[in-house]
Amino acid sequence: MNKILFLLPFLAPLAWGANTLTLDLVTLERETLAHSPRLSAMRETAQGADDQAKAQRSHLWPTLSVDGSYRYQTEVPTIKVNPLSPGVELGDNPNYSVGPAIQWLAWDSGAVRNSAKALSLQTSAKIQDVRSMENQLRLATQVGLFQVQGSAERVRLLADGLRLAQAQRNDVELRTKAGAASRQDLLQAETEVLSRRTQFREAQTAFAIELRTLLALTGATGNYDLARPIPADLAARLPADIPAPSMAIELEPPNSLRTRFASAADRPFDPARPEILSLGFQADAAEKSAQAARAGHGPALQLAAKTSLDYPNGPVHEQINQKSVGAVARWPLFEGGRVAHEVSAHQSLARASEEKRQQMEEDLYRDWQRARDRLAGLTEEEILNKESVDQQMRFSQMVYDSYTLGKATFLDVQAANLGLIQNQVRLVITQVDVLIQLAVLSSLTSEVTP
Repeated sequence: MNKILFLLPFLAPLAWGANTLTLDLVTLERETLAHSPRLSAMRETAQGADDQAKAQRSHLWPTLSVDGSYRYQTEVPTIKVNPLSPGVELGDNPNYSVGPAIQWLAWDSGAVRNSAKALSLQTSAKIQDVRSMENQLRLATQVGLFQVQGSAERVRLLADGLRLAQAQRNDVELRTKAGAASRQDLLQAETEVLSRRTQFREAQTAFAIELRTLLALTGATGNYDLARPIPADLAARLPADIPAPSMAIELEPPNSLRTRFASAADRPFDPARPEILSLGFQADAAEKSAQAARAGHGPALQLAAKTSLDYPNGPVHEQINQKSVGAVARWPLFEGGRVAHEVSAHQSLARASEEKRQQMEEDLYRDWQRARDRLAGLTEEEILNKESVDQQMRFSQMVYDSYTLGKATFLDVQAANLGLIQNQVRLVITQVDVLIQLAVLSSLTSEVTP
């Protein structure tokens, strides 16, 4: 079954036979997290590490078991008290023993306890890795949606440019028939329309690719026809003479998303990022492993008790209820430096993890600073680009008015229109970059503004 079923309620047929596909950020993030095989694998790894820690901790408790043994011997040893007396068998052919037994590692100088703590810390590190992956997937989804919105805006702009070129072509055609424009002007106007249609089609293709990339994050495998997608709000004002769109895409307004992420620009860097915490837990885990290895220099005491049904009772062929208790103590005196090297190895890993943690914190803090600097520059660029678009729009209209009065050529009109589209596209790219930087800042900052 398709994993994009969450979108089906938002599919609605349009008048020209295509469907509308609604995409919203919250749903996309949820479906991305639910689909990601990598995230699922990391969650399973964290669960496995937790089970391993619990398994190690279980060694602190006594072990209860049922022990049993059976042996059959063909020759039974005999003994004679004196040469004239008959031999006495020291047992029987069949031999067996069965009964419950309990064992307990009463003291091991902290080896098991510290090993369990090390594994628990490793579990905590893997849980933080899961959180980090979730943040990365959310950021990837956000960036993917912002790029889709940028592509959608470019389709809108080029649709407007195509409609303008078609209107100017129709005007030039009328002027040519009236003798007020040359055949050359008409050919140039036709060329302008073809150029705008080509650019519009390229924009549709780029829009489709961005959509496929975004939907792939959610695990969508539906056979959606994205050959000629358009933004849903463009359906009522499509240019003439273009193939019917295959699907309309309803997107959240960029301004609402920008408002949602705007607070990230003022939030401080969060030093408790999952990536940093994970390496901290790894350093602590390595230190606990070193303590566990150091316990190899200390004594260990194991206690045992058993009650069993045994046969035979020595030379007497009968079953007996045998009870036994015991203790085994061990204190290594020489092991060739093995323990010392193991301790040193784990301590080196602890120091390495701590150095990595510091480097990770520095790298993330640098990324936060760079995103803030980038956002500040993009915000100013956006203001300048808006002014450029406004001025170029007025200039394009002035050039066309001059052309209608015979004071400019149609080449001047084409150049002015091209400049307008370039400025508009530049503005869209800047606005998408602003959203991306806000998303990056959101992923690197704390949720509460101090």
